[in-house]
Amino acid sequence: MQAKVSFTQKVKEEICSLTFSDEHLRALLSAFIRINGSLVFRDKKSCLTLSSENAKITRFIYETINGIYNAGAHLSFKNKSNLSKSTVYTIEINEASDSIIEDLDISFLEGKISKNIVRNDDTISGYLAGAFLASGSVNSPKTSNYHLEIALNSENFAKW
Repeated sequence: MQAKVSFTQKVKEEICSLTFSDEHLRALLSAFIRINGSLVFRDKKSCLTLSSENAKITRFIYETINGIYNAGAHLSFKNKSNLSKSTVYTIEINEASDSIIEDLDISFLEGKISKNIVRNDDTISGYLAGAFLASGSVNSPKTSNYHLEIALNSENFAKW
């Protein structure tokens, strides 16, 4: 029996199938990494880790990062051992993490969005697409409670 695909999942997978300009992709990556990324330090080196439960989103982000930055990112997966029995896909970037974070002007400490990344309608839509891929959900317009939601962990970041 195949699980029913949610409307949110359909929209996210459609976003991953679109063609974007480099400027748009950089904004998308900036949002996705800022929301879904974590910076870990191992042996005095930084490692950027991104996680998702959606294989298509993970593949899209992985291919985009390696395409733009030739980052040598590593992809892995792990089955969760909880009741949902879902799979978590992880992208690890070791060598290029600092240069990617600098290029995308990401600050994990400040709740700001860089004006260098989000500067016109194309980059704003790219940033919102990345935020949606990272933590968004949307109900079908066919339902009475149609709405779009992007969950963030910082009120200041949400206001930006």
